[in-house]
Amino acid sequence: MGAEGNGSTSDENSNEQDALNWKHKLLWVLHIVAASGGLFVTAGYWTILVGDDVIDANNITKHALNSVFMVIDTAISSMPVHLVHWLYALLYFAVYLIFTVIYWQAGGTNIRGEPFIYGALNYNDFQPTIGGLLVVFLLIVLPFLHLFFFGITKLRDHVHKKNKAAY
Repeated sequence: MGAEGNGSTSDENSNEQDALNWKHKLLWVLHIVAASGGLFVTAGYWTILVGDDVIDANNITKHALNSVFMVIDTAISSMPVHLVHWLYALLYFAVYLIFTVIYWQAGGTNIRGEPFIYGALNYNDFQPTIGGLLVVFLLIVLPFLHLFFFGITKLRDHVHKKNKAAY
């Protein structure tokens, strides 16, 4: 019996429409969150949170190198970045903020025994300016940081296409 008679051709076409399985989609989402989120953490730390912290190798590793590595990874990989995917990073940070409130309500402390994870998220003495900065960073800065990654992928793809055409 041929494929024409049993309808398997349409089944094959419907299966080909979405070549990514759930593991690939999960990796894609995690990459977007790590890339945009990494730049977000770097921007937030070095503009707002750094304060009087000692700038040493540990601090630079945690709050700067992650962004450098994600920019390099995005530039040399073939992972696509779509504009609307900044919402994944936004969702991640929204869940993180909800977690910090639950952690604070449950009596959680940082490594110094203080009732907050970061000083800016001290809900015992939460400042309205911190709330405003969080909104600005989440709704304005985060999309622009994601736009930066989008630009990197467009430049990467353009260079790749140009080099491919040269051969």
